[in-house]
Amino acid sequence: MAPELAAAIEAGHRPVKVTPAAEVHTLAATLWHAATGTWPFGYAGGKGPEHPLLGSRVRELIAGRRLPLTVTSQWPDFLAVLRILTSASQVRPTVLRLATLLEGVPSPG
Repeated sequence: MAPELAAAIEAGHRPVKVTPAAEVHTLAATLWHAATGTWPFGYAGGKGPEHPLLGSRVRELIAGRRLPLTVTSQWPDFLAVLRILTSASQVRPTVLRLATLLEGVPSPG
């Protein structure tokens, strides 16, 4: 979830307007997961009600940008482009620009 969407939900805004920048964030997170098998931020372990990072707490951490990127050594050039996940919505690339950036990434290995 894009930080700006999490912040809007936490502020009680409903419905939340999904922007192109939020969609780019979601695409980048999905590509990160596809490339590494892990989520880009440390909330993937929340598989049950006993896990402390569920619901409102996760949204609060995302909105405050307080979850660090997952450390991985898989395909570093590709993941370097996907670090746009840490960018503010105003400076995230368009989906076309993201595609162009990813097109220039060499294949792993």
